[in-house]
Amino acid sequence: MRISEFSISCRRHATRVARPVLVMAVAALVAACGDKSPSTPSTQVAAKVGKSEISVHQINFLLRRQGELPPQQQALAQREVLDRLIDQELAVQKAQSQKLDRDPQVMQALDAARREIIARAYIDRVTASVPRPSPEELKQYRDSHPLLFAQRRLYDLQEIIARGTAEAAAAVTPKLKAAKSADEVTSVLKAAGLSPEMRQSALAPENVPQVLLDQLAALQPGQPLVLNVNGGVKVVFVTGTRASPLDEAASFPRIEAFLMSERKRQAAEQDLKALRAAEKIEYTGPFASGASAPAATPPAPVAAPAAKPSAPAGAIDDATITRGFK
Repeated sequence: MRISEFSISCRRHATRVARPVLVMAVAALVAACGDKSPSTPSTQVAAKVGKSEISVHQINFLLRRQGELPPQQQALAQREVLDRLIDQELAVQKAQSQKLDRDPQVMQALDAARREIIARAYIDRVTASVPRPSPEELKQYRDSHPLLFAQRRLYDLQEIIARGTAEAAAAVTPKLKAAKSADEVTSVLKAAGLSPEMRQSALAPENVPQVLLDQLAALQPGQPLVLNVNGGVKVVFVTGTRASPLDEAASFPRIEAFLMSERKRQAAEQDLKALRAAEKIEYTGPFASGASAPAATPPAPVAAPAAKPSAPAGAIDDATITRGFK
C-alpha cells in the first residue's frame, strides 16, 4: 500500500454519507436502548424534545468526530449539530412509537452497529501504542519516492475510453500501443467496432497508485498508456506536466500520517492473527472445508479488512485504474 492509496482510502472514509437518515436513526436507537441517567443537569441540556433531553456532551462528541474547527466556526457548527440531533430525536421517538425499534431488521442493524463499535474500540486500543516514525525514517521514505516529493509533477491527461468485451479490447491492444495520437487511437477503436469517449483530466501524483505513477512518469510525448479493464479499454496520453515539488516541511506530515496508518494496520492484522491462532474456529454448513460457497458471501469485518492479494508485477487491475483516473 502506497501513500497515494492511503490518501484515497482516507477520502473514501471521510465521505461515507449513504442513507443518512437510516444511519442517524440506527445510531440514536443504539443510544436509546442503553441505560439513561435519571436526569441531566440543566447546565448540560442543550435542548428538550418532548420529554427527552439533548445534552451538550452529545454535541461535543459529534463535533470531536469532525476534527478541529476554527474558533469562529464553533458556534455555527454546534448549532448545526444540535439541529441534526433534534431531527434525529424526533425520528427516533416516532420510530419507537411505531415499534420500529423491535423490528427484526432494525434489531439486527443495532446489534451489527454495536459489534462494529466495540470491535473498532478494541483495534484502536491495540494500535494506540504504535511508535511514531523517526525523522530518519521520514527522510528515507521521502528520498525513496521522488515522484511524490522532490520530483513531484502535476499531469494533464487526455483519456480515450471504449467499452467492450475483454476479447475485443485484447484484439486492438497492439495497435493502440503503436498509436501516436488520440486521433489514431480513436480510428483504431472505431475500426474495431468500439465507441470511444474522450475527456481531459488533471492528476496529482498522490492520487494515483505508484505502479501507474511510474508508468505515467516514463511516458514520452505522443506515447500512449493502454490499460485493459473489464468492460473495455482505456488509453491515456500525457499532454503536459507542471513541476510541483514538496520540500521536507510539506512532505514529512504526509509521510508520517501514512506510515502511522501502515503501522497501525499491521499491528491490527498481527493481533487478530494471534487471536485466531489462540481460539478454536470451526467453519460449518456451507462454509465448511470442501463445501461449495453459498450464493451470497458475508462481507469481511469492518474492524479488520482482509488484505488484497498482490497483483502480478506490472499488472494494473480495475480498482487501481478507477482510483487513479476518476
